[in-house]
Amino acid sequence: MSQNLTASVFVCQSVVHFFINKLRVLWLFDQAISLFWLAKASL
Repeated sequence: MSQNLTASVFVCQSVVHFFINKLRVLWLFDQAISLFWLAKASL
């Protein structure tokens, strides 16, 4: 019983970390595109 609980908690943490990393990558990508367009506009 406790092993199942530990396993499900571990899986939940893994999923949460996965989504957080994905969001961070998307955010950085968005920032890079914004900077690119700003640089393009200022030239």
